[in-house]
Amino acid sequence: MKSSWVFVFIIAAISLLHAFKSYKSSGIKGKVTPHDAVSSILAIHENDSIKIVPSKGVFNIKSKPGVYKIFMATREPYKDSLMEAVLVSDNNTTDLGEINIRRTSHTSVQ
Repeated sequence: MKSSWVFVFIIAAISLLHAFKSYKSSGIKGKVTPHDAVSSILAIHENDSIKIVPSKGVFNIKSKPGVYKIFMATREPYKDSLMEAVLVSDNNTTDLGEINIRRTSHTSVQ
């Protein structure tokens, strides 16, 4: 009986370590242009989310494998941006490349 519990504990520990390893070695990276357009980036996966602030437009989010939505909150006069179905594979970093942020189109009424 005691050896059964030890075996269960060892399997649980290995599973936990594997999950932690995947989280640390998988992710999403990219660069937003213009570099000062985005105030924060939110990576959304099921009920979890990770929020980061890009540095000079560059971002690197460590995440677990899965399918993400990437929301980029912008500063005026730029338009918020959403990317859907961003796939992150185990032990890989998904490179979104350079993301061009659009300006909002304001029309003035006189």
